[in-house]
Amino acid sequence: MKAHLKRIATPKTWQLARKESVFVTRPHPSGHGLSYSLSLATVLKDMIKCAKTTREVRYILQHKTVLVDGRRRLDVKFPVGLMDVVSLVDTDEHYRMTLTKRGMLAVVSVPKGEAGRKLSRIIGKAKLPQGKTQLNFSDGRNSTVEKDGYKVGDSLELALPDQAVKAHYPLQDGAHAMLVAGKYRGRICTIDKIEDDIITINIGGTPSITAKKHAFVVGKDKPAVTLG
Repeated sequence: MKAHLKRIATPKTWQLARKESVFVTRPHPSGHGLSYSLSLATVLKDMIKCAKTTREVRYILQHKTVLVDGRRRLDVKFPVGLMDVVSLVDTDEHYRMTLTKRGMLAVVSVPKGEAGRKLSRIIGKAKLPQGKTQLNFSDGRNSTVEKDGYKVGDSLELALPDQAVKAHYPLQDGAHAMLVAGKYRGRICTIDKIEDDIITINIGGTPSITAKKHAFVVGKDKPAVTLG
């Protein structure tokens, strides 16, 4: 993998001015994938706009407290992905990475009380000794649970940074979901019906269909966190 990345070659999900300069800071590999993550330097410079250069970002990270999902980060290339929370402790500002209605990565300001929790989608499971279950999440993290009542495709609301499960949002009829791929990427919808790998969705009163794997459940009656 190349250590550099030209702005002109960045993924379509990156909401950047591609001709302002030649290069952009490439994030380290992560569970999010390149299309759904940005480097911490890019987030601070191009999205939150609290720095103008990577040198200023390094100074901020070394001398100020910047948290990603509740943990302090010092690496300008640390990946910030979909649903991750960036907190600027000194100014008491908090931001969540989300998708716009056009399917582009963006940050949205969230209240302090919401900065301590995030949504993660279950993409895999594994049985462990002593009856425990390991859950694998879309952001690359894992969690071990004593009781297994979860299915692949469900979402969990996790406390940060300890990953304690606060709520469970099943992939089922009536759930609210954000579409993270396909024609309707970035749109919030209600799931009307699930048939095999296809789901019928409702977006603002308009019924459509899409692949079940495109749905990231974000709540039951409404989104559980601020998404835009």
